[in-house]
Amino acid sequence: MDVLGLNNAALARASEVKPPTSYNWAHGKTKSIKGEPLLRAAKALGVKPEWLATGKGPMSDDPAAPKTEKETTNALKAALRDWRMHASPRSVQVIDRLTLLAEKESLREEDWTLIDQLAKRLKQAS
Repeated sequence: MDVLGLNNAALARASEVKPPTSYNWAHGKTKSIKGEPLLRAAKALGVKPEWLATGKGPMSDDPAAPKTEKETTNALKAALRDWRMHASPRSVQVIDRLTLLAEKESLREEDWTLIDQLAKRLKQAS
């Protein structure tokens, strides 16, 4: 699984933790990330430590980055519309389902994993 462009092993190395620890972070099985591992993980992922620890506030200092969950959802829906134009008929079904879930704000961790995989494949194809 990729998290913001890093696979589990890379996130573990960058954070100086064991892979099961970073796996638990990525799958929501850890209640909190603290201390130096939090700072190292945030740096590796290019996000603010406060956002990584709590999910609140801006994700990054990048002025172009989404600031709220609604902005993130809107950016995702725009990306899905763009991807849909270049997708195979089978992929269109998946993209349509993800769009529906995004509109209902019902995306689960597995959905975000699928979105990350789609984004990675589309980057490789272009």
